Amino acid sequence: MATKMLNSLKGRVIRITRLNDCGVPVVGLCSSIVTAGFITLGFAPEVESGEEYTQKNAWGDFCISEKDADINKWVNVSLSLCEVNPDILDIVGGGSPIIDGTDTIGSSFGAANNTEGFAIEVWTKQAGGNCAGGVAEWGYFVAPFCINGTLDGSVTIENGTMAVDLKGQGQAAVAAWGVNPYGDNPLLAGAGFPVGDMWAVVRTTVQPPAVTDGCVALA
Repeated sequence: MATKMLNSLKGRVIRITRLNDCGVPVVGLCSSIVTAGFITLGFAPEVESGEEYTQKNAWGDFCISEKDADINKWVNVSLSLCEVNPDILDIVGGGSPIIDGTDTIGSSFGAANNTEGFAIEVWTKQAGGNCAGGVAEWGYFVAPFCINGTLDGSVTIENGTMAVDLKGQGQAAVAAWGVNPYGDNPLLAGAGFPVGDMWAVVRTTVQPPAVTDGCVALA
């Protein structure tokens, strides 16, 4: 039995899937998007420190000094886009699409919270060009059930390039994600994504999906 190391370098594409508020993929005409128009994608556990229990004696020494284990509450997902993609602003940021004929040309934002969820996956380069049986290998990261998607910070127009930042919270995965609704199973797990876990990273032989022209249907 061998352990395969991941030497991750750069990010190739991200794939975003629209979910309902229960973490179930939404079947519809604008439920999936693959893009290379991103700068960074981050996963950062939100940790609550465990309760501390201390008591000193009359001399000032501890007679009780214990601490509960820290608790992972969720994983903070952060995404920075170099392309202002209205479909991602819709699925992740909770924006309302602005339509011109059959084209989505922008988004508007109000006071209402984003009640939908989303899943996010990213393929990264395996440094050194490692291959398995003639097939290129990639790094693969996934958070299959994120909620509270919103814009993160201000959108700044200046004498320079503009980036749009979004964020969300990765929750415990539900059984509905399984091997994912696309059937390509980049996690290479026969039983699918572990229910209750929040995110994962593997070295995979499943190739990155092709970039889509905006959002596409999830049948």
